[in-house]
Amino acid sequence: MPEIPTPEVIDPQAPAVDPAITPPADTGATPPAAETPDAPLGDGGKRALDAERTARKAAEKDAAEAKAKLQEIEDAKLSEIERAQKVAAEAIARLAEVESTTLRQKVALDKGLNASLAARLRGSTEEELTADADELLALVNAPRTPAPDPGQGPRTPTPTADAEFASFAAALNLPTPRK
Repeated sequence: MPEIPTPEVIDPQAPAVDPAITPPADTGATPPAAETPDAPLGDGGKRALDAERTARKAAEKDAAEAKAKLQEIEDAKLSEIERAQKVAAEAIARLAEVESTTLRQKVALDKGLNASLAARLRGSTEEELTADADELLALVNAPRTPAPDPGQGPRTPTPTADAEFASFAAALNLPTPRK
């Protein structure tokens, strides 16, 4: 049977150690003076460090301003492009709608349909619209069967309640009551 490893017990009082950062092995030697944060820089070192920090702040400020200006220019150009694209898309959609309406009206005129029936034509090509117009004409000009008129035909009198009871009693061979 394989051995199950036991979990490592962590002391809550122990200092936290980041496993991604491994401390250098202790060789007993002291680090050079330039690498220690507490080591004095001297007047020349302090002036150089201050000049470097000032130059860095100025460069970061200039870079941020340049980035903001570039973004502003790109946004202005992009919005003009987007407006032009929107106008072009609307124009293309309107053109397609006008072409479709014109083609539908042309087919309806050729087939002799009125304007209200022309709006009902379906299809995207002239052939499809022509076929649909033929079907519509066949439906419009088809002979209709008249609807039956319930007022026509033989009329039978509506039986009264007494007459129904009498026929029921006769069917059961019951004596009919006399009035």
